[in-house]
Amino acid sequence: FRYERPQKGRYRQFHQIDDVAMTGGHGEVYFQRFDETGVAMTPPQSLPPDIAAKNSSAQYIAGDVAEGLVTLVGSAQAITLLPDARHWASIADKAPLPARPFYVRGPDAKLPGGRMP
Repeated sequence: FRYERPQKGRYRQFHQIDDVAMTGGHGEVYFQRFDETGVAMTPPQSLPPDIAAKNSSAQYIAGDVAEGLVTLVGSAQAITLLPDARHWASIADKAPLPARPFYVRGPDAKLPGGRMP
């Protein structure tokens, strides 16, 4: 959930985005905290919304479920947004991420006998 603020654009008025909350599966949200420079302070987590709200002390929460989380937190400002490839230039100078899958939560499927893959 890394969000780089574009140099120009509709989100530039926000000085920082502290937390990001996106729709997850099974009624949970994908949640991650960031410092004032945009560096992740926590790994992405899949959490029930009330637990994500308890983990947030942010001034700004961004993401597609930001408004719902702000309602639970009670003291933050929501920035409703989704990933947008039009802002790729804001991260063009960053080192590329490794080409490997990344899953926030484990698989729901189990092998015969209940073993995890």
